[in-house]
Amino acid sequence: MEAHWIVDEKGTPEEGNWELSVVVQGSHGIRSYGWHGDDKLAIAHSGGPCRTKYHPSVADQLRKVAGFICDQMNASDSRPAPKPSGFRRADDGSLVAFYN
Repeated sequence: MEAHWIVDEKGTPEEGNWELSVVVQGSHGIRSYGWHGDDKLAIAHSGGPCRTKYHPSVADQLRKVAGFICDQMNASDSRPAPKPSGFRRADDGSLVAFYN
C-alpha cells in the first residue's frame, strides 16, 4: 500500500495552540495533537504550557516548507518505517528487532 502524505494543521498560529505536520493520510496522527513518529513529521508545534504564538508571515513560510516536504515524500514514494514486533538478545548481548 502506497502512503499518501498530506499537510495537516490543527489550531491557529496566532492563538498559541497550533500544530503543523506532514502526515500519512488516514493515520492516527490526523485525529490527534502530537503523536509524531514515522507517519507524522512535526513542522511546527506551539502547544504545551508555553503556548508560543507565531507571526502570520512566519506561519505562511512554515506552511510552504510543509508543502515542499509533503511533495518530496509523495514523489519519493516514502512509506512509514515498519514497526518491530519485538526485540531479542543477540549472542553478543545487543538487542535485535524482529518483525512478524
